[in-house]
This record gives sequence, C-alpha cells and structure tokens, in this order.
Amino acid sequence: MGGGVTIRGSYVFKGDRGLTQENRNVDNLFSVAGTYKKEKLSIGLAHESKLDNTLGSSNAWGTGVRYDFGSFVAAATYFDNHYDSDGKGYGASVLVPVGALNVGLQYAWNRSAIVDKKSVKPAVVGFFSNYYLSKRTSLYFNAGRMNEDARIYQTAGRRVSWATGITHNF
Repeated sequence: MGGGVTIRGSYVFKGDRGLTQENRNVDNLFSVAGTYKKEKLSIGLAHESKLDNTLGSSNAWGTGVRYDFGSFVAAATYFDNHYDSDGKGYGASVLVPVGALNVGLQYAWNRSAIVDKKSVKPAVVGFFSNYYLSKRTSLYFNAGRMNEDARIYQTAGRRVSWATGITHNF
C-alpha cells in the first residue's frame, strides 16, 4: 500500500479567458490542488483565485477526506464558493464494494446561498453504482433528488434526475 503527495496547478492569462467585453475587469486565473495519500487515508485541498472583481467575489477553496475501512469507504467534504451569494457547503458519502459492484450514497448541502435576496438551503441526495465488466469497462447508474431550495438555486426544471450508461477507459 503506497502513498504520497500529488500537486497540480493551472494558470490562465486574463486575455485567454474568453470573457465578454463588459466583464474584462478580471485578473489572471490560477488554481492549485493537492492530495496526500497514506495507505487507506486520502486528504485533498484545492484553491482557485477570484473569477472576477465584482463585489462579493472571492477566492474559492475546498477540502475533503476519504478513508477506506475495507468493507466500505467514507468521505466528507467542505467548500467555500467564489461568490458570497453561493454560500458554503458540505458533503458526506459512503461507498460499499460488493465484488465487481460498487454502490454508494451521498448527501450535500449548502447553508449560506442567496437567491433574489432570500436565504436558501439547497440539499441534494444521490445514489450511485458501478458494475465493472473488466478493469477498464463498467456500467453505471446514478440517481439524485434535490430539495425545492436546490431546484430554485440551480434554476432546475425538475427535482429528480438519473443517468445510466457504460464507460471504457482507453
């Protein structure tokens, strides 16, 4: 069981951001992320500079921790968005491997979002599964449901969605 540190970063010059003329008041954009893995424990941290110079805009960052207990994997996350109106959020998930099948449940919530000057508390619950046909090919099924605050916040047309398909890694 190995481990180690991985660091990644990106830098985008403001002239390469493809912004409209009225939103040219921006700086260069950079992001950096790192993970530390030691046996069954993984810890991650990510940071991205401000998207623009509007009032209420700030750097965004997030962190997460994951631990493999053997019979299941648990994870927790925290994030602070770019804009004050987007709030701060949390997430928790559990994954259970059963042979070639992985099934999991995740829950995410936001406690400081603002829509039309009104505080909302978006929350989403999701079920996910993968069935591995081989090392590189799997079938998947994902389903999620959001509360009414999340539907308003995301301007979504419906509160329930699902997806199924096949993936192959080349």
